[in-house]
Amino acid sequence: MLAQAAGLAAGAGPSATGGLRPNLEGRVQQALRYRPDGQDFVIDNGAEFFNRSLYGGNTAFRADGGDKPEFLLYLPGRGGNLRLAVRTAAGAVWLHQAAAITTRYRPGELRYEIRDPAFGPSGVVSIVALAYARTEGLIVRTEAQGLGAGAELVWAYGGVNGARGVRDGDIGTEKVPISEYFQFQPEHASGNRITLDGDGYTLASRAGLIAGVAPAGSTLRIADGAQWNDLPALLAPQSAEAAAEKTASPIVLGRVPLQNDAPLLLSLQRLPGGAPAQDLDQYKAVTAGKPAAAPKKIIPLDPQYARSQLPALFAETQQHFAALRRTVSIDTPDPYLNAAVGALNVAADALWDEADQAIMHGAIAWRTKLLGWRGPYALDALGWHARARSNLGAWTPRQNTQPVPDRLPGADTVSNLARNEAGLHSNGDLSNSHYDMNMVFMDALFRHLLWTGDVEYARSAWPVIERHLAWERRLFRREFGPAKLPLYEAYANIWASDDLYYNGGGASHASAYNVYANRSAARIARLLGKDAQPYEREAELIAQAMRAHLWMQEEGAFAEYKDLLGAQLLHPSYGLWSFYHTIDSGVPTPQEAQRMAAALKRRLKPIPVSGPGVPADAAYHVLPTSDWMPYSWSINNVVMGENLHTALALWQAGSAGEAFLLAKSALLASMYMGISPGNVGSMNYLDAYRRESQRDFADGAGVMSRAIVEGLFGVAPDALAGTLTVRPGFPASWNHARLAHPDLGLDFTRSGKAERWTVTQSGQRFRTVTLRIPQAYQRVQRVTVNGAPAAWRRDPASVGQAALLIEAPMARETAIAIEWAGARTVAAATANAAAAGAPRAAALPPATDWNTDKRGATLEAVSLAPYFNEKAQDIFAPGKYQSPRSPHVSLSLPAQGIGAWAGHVNATAEIDDSGLRAVAAANGGLLRMPNGVPFATPAGAQARNIVFTSQWDNYPKSVEIPLAGKARQAWLLMAGSTNFMQSRIDNGEVLVHYADGTTARLALHNPVNWWPIEQDYFIDDYQFSRPQPVPPRVDLKTGAVRLQSSGGVVPGGAATALAIALDPKKPLRSLTLRTLSNDSVIGLMSVTLERP
Repeated sequence: MLAQAAGLAAGAGPSATGGLRPNLEGRVQQALRYRPDGQDFVIDNGAEFFNRSLYGGNTAFRADGGDKPEFLLYLPGRGGNLRLAVRTAAGAVWLHQAAAITTRYRPGELRYEIRDPAFGPSGVVSIVALAYARTEGLIVRTEAQGLGAGAELVWAYGGVNGARGVRDGDIGTEKVPISEYFQFQPEHASGNRITLDGDGYTLASRAGLIAGVAPAGSTLRIADGAQWNDLPALLAPQSAEAAAEKTASPIVLGRVPLQNDAPLLLSLQRLPGGAPAQDLDQYKAVTAGKPAAAPKKIIPLDPQYARSQLPALFAETQQHFAALRRTVSIDTPDPYLNAAVGALNVAADALWDEADQAIMHGAIAWRTKLLGWRGPYALDALGWHARARSNLGAWTPRQNTQPVPDRLPGADTVSNLARNEAGLHSNGDLSNSHYDMNMVFMDALFRHLLWTGDVEYARSAWPVIERHLAWERRLFRREFGPAKLPLYEAYANIWASDDLYYNGGGASHASAYNVYANRSAARIARLLGKDAQPYEREAELIAQAMRAHLWMQEEGAFAEYKDLLGAQLLHPSYGLWSFYHTIDSGVPTPQEAQRMAAALKRRLKPIPVSGPGVPADAAYHVLPTSDWMPYSWSINNVVMGENLHTALALWQAGSAGEAFLLAKSALLASMYMGISPGNVGSMNYLDAYRRESQRDFADGAGVMSRAIVEGLFGVAPDALAGTLTVRPGFPASWNHARLAHPDLGLDFTRSGKAERWTVTQSGQRFRTVTLRIPQAYQRVQRVTVNGAPAAWRRDPASVGQAALLIEAPMARETAIAIEWAGARTVAAATANAAAAGAPRAAALPPATDWNTDKRGATLEAVSLAPYFNEKAQDIFAPGKYQSPRSPHVSLSLPAQGIGAWAGHVNATAEIDDSGLRAVAAANGGLLRMPNGVPFATPAGAQARNIVFTSQWDNYPKSVEIPLAGKARQAWLLMAGSTNFMQSRIDNGEVLVHYADGTTARLALHNPVNWWPIEQDYFIDDYQFSRPQPVPPRVDLKTGAVRLQSSGGVVPGGAATALAIALDPKKPLRSLTLRTLSNDSVIGLMSVTLERP
């Protein structure tokens, strides 16, 4: 890969803590940080502080611990640090500095085994830390074994100021790592007022009131926070004068005898009082102007605990989290998966907010109530149906019921025409936010009904469903082709929403969502005695449109989208979301889904998940969300949730092996190899721009829940019909697996050629069960259900490997036994893949050798002066690109021709071609390339120096320039715009017409040879890979020529030098410059013909 500087793409920022760096082959390894041990995530001598949050009673409060045994209360905002030490005859040592620390994250609690020479050869100090479940606070148990007489436990606590970070101190979101960010500083304790009392102390601050309870026999005093890192100074005897002197940074210092096998309990508890936490400004901006929410449920804080209560409270809290870890549990041959599910339960619970009675967007960053995204999936997938109902009920009363407007308003001028919030916030909208959050919310509602079978709730929600579908149809339905078949435009309706826009085009994922929604509505309508026909018809029409206009037959996949405007181009490079949403919505047939799975394997380059200690029994890897360039936030990232949803779709497509591999890879990367143990997070360490960012995020929890329950274990409930389908996706080598779920259980065992599947249910929702399993052996000897012979049949829809269907009445427990005979079967090749073969590789423009010296060649400049229609520096003038634009409610490119709708509506770029003009002035109107090719270009500051073409009305779509004579090559100096929505397609073309009517063509392809004027592509070997050497770039501000990518913004902008090979025997007639894609502006600055 060509060298490049670690620059930044426009509108992008580097990792908050690590900086931007490319992922290169052979250089992406990372060691396994945590190992599974039963339900625990274990690390020896880990280096991180505050990297694992402990959540308590479903509020925004948390206690942060980490690899090191130091703790921080977060209220939200800093609620004080707690640091522990042990003092023996051999000396005193902060426990976070001890020689040997084994840390266990047992989801819901942190456990430490600590050894140090100061403790003696057999001395061990054990710590267990828990966040209270019944109130807001932290309880810590310390126990010693093998210590000598006279040992003491020492602790220091203080620094409550309520300060909050950019994203509440989450990983990858602050300017420094959280291990540094949350360290105590003396100024944090400024203004704190500490009162010592009988059982401990209270600390009062503007942020809140904290009560500390100390063990019996403790000695407490107020110390100086300036000595926080100086343990000897803290422990030094105090004079009477020093004790009486007030400090500007008061902290509590405590000491108590530490005897072997005599646990000591410390408690920190937030007391009632103080202002409730408010959303950060960034969170408010997303939901600005929303209708008044229902009053929050009051969550009272417990009164101050007494010392005598602590043992019972500790036991109660431990029991709470032990039960929470078991909400859903699995027992499989894979210890990584087994431990991961306990962490999932705790993270998903942390996302629930009891006061709001709703799911939060994140447990830490973005802990705010947002309607959309996939967090609500976890509520039903984990069996919390009452919570799911409450979450639905928190939003459905807020649906917009104002009269439907007579006509749709135009795009918002305040966003430079990039948004249409006035149209979005109309009858049927639920969130009044920047996003179409309705779509996934309704998807979760329909899936809730499949889990619960609650027809009465469906009846009450029917008006909401009707208004939603009418809103989708009114705002986002687009008709294509002579038959006017409908595709649906996506308006920020998925995780990868920020900056994603379609300018009226029909998108695969939005269309698929609407297929599923209309099919579901038709079914509910029939159950309620309503007219189902309009919804059935719409679902069928959308499915027809997707196959007619988005299905790529040769590749075997749905394209990302089809333009509504311009040439109505098809955009074949699809994001992961277009893969998994179409399958998850039931759009493709089983055969099509298998072809899609095979196509995905060819489409995106997998990023290896490997390194010291990482399991090496398979080629573990994750996928980027897309391969689009240049980078913009949410468009091309490496995300846990996106990989898990892709794995779910692979299971649904029948590609169980690929699904398991991708799912386990995502869990390894986020839960075991990242900063935070058991992290159900967002971006992982392989994301080139953000690296590891955010912990315990709703999207990750929602799709992980479904991937495990519905994917790996294949649970497909349909309580509306009273049926349960189980189609497990286990690795073929597994001989046992068990799922325990609040609603049901699945227990699988294999011994030789005998299999036993036991399915249980806790209620009576399901009257029948269908077990679908791969045919493991050549013949079926015998099938029994509850001991009686039973019928079976082959699944006619199976693809790749034959599968059996066994249907049985569903009681509390149904036991299905299968006896196989014959040889073991091997899965057939992916359906149609062998017959169809791999699709032909897209023809890419040829590379040019810029190292061949052309100084002796006959080179002749073509005069472009009569055709110049602009100065290059004016490409991004404010408000310039007004039309054509989508006449509908759409997200679009801002009117200045650069930026994007989410946070970049006012983005621009400095284009300064003064350096190029100065070089031309000094060299007779020429810029000479290193290989000797001259480019004629104007020197005058006010002279036009480029001919632009575009689908925008500002310029012609194409320009034809006469040529004469013969040439073996045309050398071109070009500049213009492109963006990620026009990636991996031809943005334009240069056609050279011969006198005999034939042509030579140079495709201008993003990211091969068509580069944005304002920046260089950031290039690596995975997310941002591209073929061919970097074309020469001419920096407009300096006139310098370079053959390397800077990887980021180019001050003043840059032009690109290209060439097109010609037939030297044919007379030339003309050259045509043409723009093909919307958004793009294609410019020609100079043409030089190399004569024969």
